[in-house]
Amino acid sequence: MVTKSIIPGSKTRPKHHSGQLLGTISGLAAGLTAKLRLNGGDYRLYKKVVLPVPDGSVRIDLVIVSPYGVFMCEKKHMKGRIFGGRNEKTWIQQTNESKRTFQSPLPQNYGHAALLAAKLGLDTGKVFPVLEFVGSSFATEMPSHVTNAGGYVRYVKSKTIPVLTKADVARLNERLASGLDPAGQTNGKNAKRSGKASGEKAKAQTCPSCGSAMVLRAASKGALAGRKFWVCSTYPKCKSAIAAGGRPTRAPDFGPPKLT
Repeated sequence: MVTKSIIPGSKTRPKHHSGQLLGTISGLAAGLTAKLRLNGGDYRLYKKVVLPVPDGSVRIDLVIVSPYGVFMCEKKHMKGRIFGGRNEKTWIQQTNESKRTFQSPLPQNYGHAALLAAKLGLDTGKVFPVLEFVGSSFATEMPSHVTNAGGYVRYVKSKTIPVLTKADVARLNERLASGLDPAGQTNGKNAKRSGKASGEKAKAQTCPSCGSAMVLRAASKGALAGRKFWVCSTYPKCKSAIAAGGRPTRAPDFGPPKLT
């Protein structure tokens, strides 16, 4: 039971800080759990990885490199109970004080995983998106990669089939340890190899929402006319899109829906 207190001289009650404190403690515990359970030579952890894109950057909370794939982990610090699912466009956060809806974080999570794959020159099937909720519980069944209470460690360790060679792992660790430049490349031989792989990835671009193939097109009208982006081949049934630079969005955000 949380005891509310009134600050002397104040006519209003302060906001609850217990949820924030519990969220912080849960986050620290999850990080410690990852270090303890993902130790040894099979896993390498990178915190707060920044992926440059033409109009800014995308920050990934945690990237884990292993022979079993690269895991792109994003954390949501939210208290209360979470209602949602793979096919729900909006999710619900419910606490004792309030109830609110928010956009499903899955499309963005998938899009960021695709972006990381492109930056590292990997097939999307070798980069696994992970979404960890800190300080909250689930009221509905979630996809296996949506976890809480440090469950992302269990998800990572559930992948036991190697998909990367020792040389691949060494290259990825070198890339992440040295940082990524705006083009997602390093100098010399690695840049050529990464560029070739990125080109192959571009041809195999898949929709982060429905998994359909994506095609590179350009808006034909509006302020952004001529700007290229990846749009789902089922458009307008599915309006998910990824800007040519890698940032996930929705096709209508680029202007009129008519495409060339």
